[in-house]
Amino acid sequence: MAKAKTKKIHIVLSALTRVEYSEVLEVPANMTAEELDELVDQRYDDVDGGEYYDDPDFWERGQGCGYQNEPADSSTSGTVKRGDGGFEVTIAKPAKTTKKKLYVGRLKERNGEHEYDHQFLFTTSGDPHRYIARVASKFYDEESGQKDGDGYYFDDCCLYVEPKSFTEVDANTYGKLNGFIVEL
Repeated sequence: MAKAKTKKIHIVLSALTRVEYSEVLEVPANMTAEELDELVDQRYDDVDGGEYYDDPDFWERGQGCGYQNEPADSSTSGTVKRGDGGFEVTIAKPAKTTKKKLYVGRLKERNGEHEYDHQFLFTTSGDPHRYIARVASKFYDEESGQKDGDGYYFDDCCLYVEPKSFTEVDANTYGKLNGFIVEL
């Protein structure tokens, strides 16, 4: 029996994720819908991109999904066969994935003349700097605190929380600390 002819194609998938920023503003009750839209546009221009945080629950198929016949790179990731319910894809080697890393994070809180250190465990496949900044920005409530320097003010500027540091740890250490340090 002769082997079925095959060809190589290069498939590219893209996904769009979202970053977002939120705030609650007290505005005049008689502002029109047009004025509110203008305010949103102004705030979009005013807010620094560093104040946005990743929204890992939002994914949208990107326009860059497609294929290319006879790719220049001849290495093969897997094979495809026609099956009853569609295509049967067998991957010879797993696609590159970003593994989540384990961390101990530290925040510093200033409450009047008193200072406190807060430690917490977290995992992320993204930027740990951004992760702890997001935790600091929402330390006292779901709405972001008022950004100032590296930290955030809460409760009419009586409380200040800033991200201080993070340390990557192995799974064994993370597991041992999990009963003693809160996981976020």
